[in-house]
Amino acid sequence: MNALAPTPALRSQLDAQVSLLADLSQGMYDALHRITALNLRLAQQLVGDNLAASRRLMAASGPVERCAAFV
Repeated sequence: MNALAPTPALRSQLDAQVSLLADLSQGMYDALHRITALNLRLAQQLVGDNLAASRRLMAASGPVERCAAFV
């Protein structure tokens, strides 16, 4: 008898392993998706903050206001 003959027990074991790997892959994909979304939000916030600081700096008329623009 062939050692790798598809028996019901072997088939069940392989199905369980494939299911586990599929679940792990889906979990990793979901985590990567959430991390990417957080990174995009952070980048948007940083760009917005820098733009606001640049506008305050450009609108400042004196050295005191320019220093206050960084606070």
